[in-house]
Amino acid sequence: MKAIPYRFLLLSVLMFMVSCRGAKVSAVKHSDPKPTAFQKEKYEKAMGIDLPNTINPDFIKFVSDWIGAPYKYGGNTPLGTDCSGFVNATYQTVFKKSIARSSAQLFADARRIKENEAQEGDLIFFTIQGEKVSHVGMHITGNYFIHASTKKGVVINSNEEPYYKQHFKGYGRIL
Repeated sequence: MKAIPYRFLLLSVLMFMVSCRGAKVSAVKHSDPKPTAFQKEKYEKAMGIDLPNTINPDFIKFVSDWIGAPYKYGGNTPLGTDCSGFVNATYQTVFKKSIARSSAQLFADARRIKENEAQEGDLIFFTIQGEKVSHVGMHITGNYFIHASTKKGVVINSNEEPYYKQHFKGYGRIL
């Protein structure tokens, strides 16, 4: 009978040692240096566009990590995403907002704004298939927006390109 409590005591000591070892590893992580400051030039080079000094660094850091992510209908991760999945993930992570999951519903939920009022993260809508909104991207700066293209995945384009001019529906802001 005394062997069972002894085994229990031995198992408890081993678990305590492993948990303490884990705590030490965690403490090392907390002593890591702080993340580097926002390096605008690095992101301008990665994105291929000039960024204003007032750009939201959290937004730019997040979306630039997704450039090149493949298109996947229904996806919302860097391993594969569709247009509204990419927008949804960005809003949840960067802006701490839960938003609709479809481009048509985002269009319905967004307050219309003019192009010259657009700020980084504001939505840009397109009617690729028929008259109903079927594609959404996010404004970066100037005429540039980022979106998940069905052919190229997450990319940056200009709304001045003929294809996007032809299908442009409007800008919107999620409040």
